[in-house]
Amino acid sequence: MRSVLPSFICKFKAILFDLDGVVVDSDFLHEEAKKAALIHYHFEITKIDWEKIKHHATSQIYQWLGEHYPDIKFSEKEFMGFKSQYFLKFASSKIKLMPGALVFIKYLKKRGD
Repeated sequence: MRSVLPSFICKFKAILFDLDGVVVDSDFLHEEAKKAALIHYHFEITKIDWEKIKHHATSQIYQWLGEHYPDIKFSEKEFMGFKSQYFLKFASSKIKLMPGALVFIKYLKKRGD
């Protein structure tokens, strides 16, 4: 394989990646898991409210729920736990590598041998 990387990259001893959006695309599954948690705990969020909160961390969504629905009967830990379990259950079957990620990682591994 012909090198398409700038020569300065070949001098590094390690390269760190931000996983989501660089190596894999998992944003959609995080959103799906948040929706599943809301459904599990019997919340029907309007589309307008969902658009406001969908990109927030799960803990922030729980806080938002507490502000808008003060009679919550479950803890933040339970809510976050359900969301995490859902995400992990489907991660291996639904999350895909970003285009070119595997080729690039293999290239770096080969360069490091």
